[in-house]
Parts: sequence; structure tokens; C-alpha cells
Amino acid sequence: MIFQKLILGVARMDETIKIGFVGSKTEDIILYISRILFNMDMNIAVMDTSEQQLLKYSVPESIPINLLTSYRNVDFYIGCCNKENYKKVDISKYNVIIINFGLNPAFVKELMSCSLRFAVTDLERSSVLRLKEYLEMLDCSYEFIRIYRDVVDSKIDKSYLDSLLDIATVVKEYYFYISEKELCCRLDSQYNDIFRFSGLPKEYSAMFKDILVDSLSFNRKDVEMAIKKAEKGK
Repeated sequence: MIFQKLILGVARMDETIKIGFVGSKTEDIILYISRILFNMDMNIAVMDTSEQQLLKYSVPESIPINLLTSYRNVDFYIGCCNKENYKKVDISKYNVIIINFGLNPAFVKELMSCSLRFAVTDLERSSVLRLKEYLEMLDCSYEFIRIYRDVVDSKIDKSYLDSLLDIATVVKEYYFYISEKELCCRLDSQYNDIFRFSGLPKEYSAMFKDILVDSLSFNRKDVEMAIKKAEKGK
């Protein structure tokens, strides 16, 4: 089984866990997860290998040193959209590294080496079909957690979307309707130096808990405590 349940030590992990995101509208989810893991005393890095490099607009402006920008004790590596810069990052010193691949075809092999993979899209046709094209580049049916965002009730229903993206094996799936509260949190994550996401719909918190407990085998109480701290902006 390619996607395996990972057993993580509370104090320190022997190997760096790589979590990969592909698709669109991933940046805020990456930030939320990074804050939760930080509050679990994990040494975290976030790397953006996407072509669009949207993640840098959610990190307060600073002068990067060798691609590195430190933001609230989490290391962000911006500008890693080519292999030369990607190889400069020493990921071995981190417990967890979260990689935003976007839809960059140059990093398909790196995505396949991740322990946990997310495929994220809204319902825009361009988003869905571009994700479909990307997943078709994989050399076999790798396993993903799939997230549909900004969902509205329309003739374009879930079964139709699933048929378009029936390429990768889906081990978990989350389906989030468009929400003004969620959009406010998303915007806060882009504009505020310290953002709080206590107003995020409960479905998102449930997803974070589900992923960290069931998929990565963290202690449930530790996860719940870390989520509460992160929601308050810690």
C-alpha cells in the first residue's frame, strides 16, 4: 500500500515526513496545518515549488536568505520552483516538511515520494481539468486525500467531478461548501501578520483532526489542544 499510516514519535521522528499538496487554493490550508504542527512542538518547514508561487503572498514581507524566510518559527522556502533551488534545501533537519507543488510538472517524482498527498480544487472548470491533466502524468494510481472547495449546489455535482478526476486513488475526501466565514479566514491568512482561524467552519477543524490523528497517528488530545492554540493565533 503506497499510502501508509505513519507512526510518529511524540518527541522526535527518525525521518522527515513529507506532505505534498497539488492543485489550487492550497495556501491557507498549508498555513493552518503548519501552525497546528508547530503547536505540537514539531520542527516545521514549508516549501513552495509551484510555478505561480502564491504562498509568498501569505508570508509577511522580509528579505529571504538563501530562499529561506522564517515566519513565526516556521521556515518557509520560497522560490523553489526549479530543481536547482529545490536541492539547496536540507529537509533532513525538519520533523515535517509541507510542499506546495501547485501544478508544476517538473516535480512529479518529488510528489510521488511524499508520505501524504493532497489534491485540492474548487469547481472552476479550469481548476478541475488542470488538476486532471497533472494527475494523468503520474506513472501509476498513487493515493491522495481529495478536497473540493468553494462548492455550490449546481448541475455540476460531485459525481460528475469524481468522474473527471477518476485517476488517482482517493483514500479520504472532503467536500466544503463556499462560506463567508471561511473566506474571511482565508483572506486573514494572506493579509495579517498573525492570523486566527477560530472562525473557520467546524468541518475544517474536523478535517485537520482526522488527518493528524487517523492518517499520521498523532495523539488525539495533543492534536485537539494544538488546534485550539492555532485557532487563537498562537
